[in-house]
Amino acid sequence: MPRWLSPAKQKVLKAVLQGSVLLPYHAASETASSLARTNSFCFATAYSANPQLSSAVVECIASVKSQLGPSRHPHLCQLLVTSDAYGSHVEYAPSFVQECLSSKENAPPVLVGGAVQGLLTNRSRNVAGVSLFAAHMPAVELMPFHVKGPSLPELIPGQWDSLIQSSHAASSSANNVAAVLLSEPHFVQVDELISRIQGVVPCPLVGGVAQPNAWGENPWGGQRSLRGALFLGNRTYHEGAVGCFMHGPIQMDALCDQGCRPVGQAATVTSSHGGTILKLDHQTALLVVSQVFVSIERLCNGNPSKCCIFRKACPEHADDKGLS
Repeated sequence: MPRWLSPAKQKVLKAVLQGSVLLPYHAASETASSLARTNSFCFATAYSANPQLSSAVVECIASVKSQLGPSRHPHLCQLLVTSDAYGSHVEYAPSFVQECLSSKENAPPVLVGGAVQGLLTNRSRNVAGVSLFAAHMPAVELMPFHVKGPSLPELIPGQWDSLIQSSHAASSSANNVAAVLLSEPHFVQVDELISRIQGVVPCPLVGGVAQPNAWGENPWGGQRSLRGALFLGNRTYHEGAVGCFMHGPIQMDALCDQGCRPVGQAATVTSSHGGTILKLDHQTALLVVSQVFVSIERLCNGNPSKCCIFRKACPEHADDKGLS
């Protein structure tokens, strides 16, 4: 049992991990409870707003174990922690999870994650706390990695061969490839890294960018670091990117969840260069965005810059009201 827990919490966590107690959870997945076989895929999610990081981690672990059941051990975990709520203590979060989920019978799960600005729950967006996603995926090979530059990750010999072979095989193949990637906000070479990965192993890839300034204030004054915090295994990194390849009988669809309410009319991208949109519905993209700003001035009390997360970065229009 982790020594950083109080005796009462150690007793509860031990009972949960051993399966002698299944804690009720209001958001437990019915699918998780309906799966009867250990060799079936099973997923669980948990969220805690406990102001003490160790307690929040314990609550999340107890919840996901309750959803997975006593016979299913998580193979992959995604851990997200809001740095504004816990400050520099976020660096201890992955080791807390790994220690709680380690046992003589089961190796610790592969853990990927980082410090973020806010979390998405069933009830609201951008909330503070700890979020834990746990996946029981038997027969799936997990290949975690950390990179500091745009070069391809270093994997165990033979893993790249299996990834390349499966990613170029027919769609009916029993083994597929998918990947998750989370980068530090100052890692400007992330696009080059993604392009190289997709060039070698074309596969569904999902992820995001960690929050900057995730380390809190320096006790001697000033900011400790302006960089983000990335989790991999039981370690925390402050540069580059972390991720994990998944190889086996899986299929992952890459979807985009908007972090804001859409405004304006839907438009079709008719011209682009890389990730830059040049034209929408055969019109200059800048003109279309300007029309959107004009149309929502009343909705935003004459100041659309307060309710939109996107801005026009054009020096020749820097003096336009509401645009920067």
